[in-house]
Amino acid sequence: MRMESRKKLSVINVLCIIFCVSAFSPCFAQDSVSSTASSITKPILHEVLFQTQSENWINSKSAKVIININALINENQLANAHADILIKLQQLAKSDWHITQFDRTPTESGLEQLQTIAETRLSEDSLSAIRAQAKKMSKPGETFTVDSIAFEPTLTDIESAKKQLRENIYQNINSEITNLNKIYPGQHYVVHKIDFTENNIVQPTPMGGKVMMAMSKNSVSNIPVTVANKLTLSANVVLASVDK
Repeated sequence: MRMESRKKLSVINVLCIIFCVSAFSPCFAQDSVSSTASSITKPILHEVLFQTQSENWINSKSAKVIININALINENQLANAHADILIKLQQLAKSDWHITQFDRTPTESGLEQLQTIAETRLSEDSLSAIRAQAKKMSKPGETFTVDSIAFEPTLTDIESAKKQLRENIYQNINSEITNLNKIYPGQHYVVHKIDFTENNIVQPTPMGGKVMMAMSKNSVSNIPVTVANKLTLSANVVLASVDK
């Protein structure tokens, strides 16, 4: 009798457990699905795509000047040739000169043929007499020649102009966001993405050849003048609305 009673109690316990699992498992499953769905679901973004553009002029107040120096020197002069050329370049025009090429070739006479290229940046008022000064400093066995004069912007000028263009673009974007939020008060637009595109700066043609010859004939009226380079920055902008 006791054994049969125990078996009945065991069967009843099993049935109770099965009933509880079948009754509550749908709730647990539903809660689990709801929790997973809520973690995956994100607010829908209403996007607005538009383009904006800004341009600026880069004024080059200095010019890049390139000088060719050809000289015949002996072995004793060779050791100090680099320093001597820099001293003579300072006589040509006081500036921060850089020697960008220094080639030496032996000749049949036992001398060394030096071909040197140097460059610097000079202000507009320092250019009027540079050709005449180069000719004056030239002598047999050593010649100074102005290779080119180009009013092209420095890296500092370019980066400063780009910074200003980006600030202009940001102001345009802020204005667009303000207008959208006024027109659609139920939305709250913010910047989602900005892609910048720069155009290539149109470089001025170096002043050499015929132009430089014309300058030598009339160095006063043909002084090179400051030129400007146009830089344009475009932006593809994506604005998106988010929950307040």
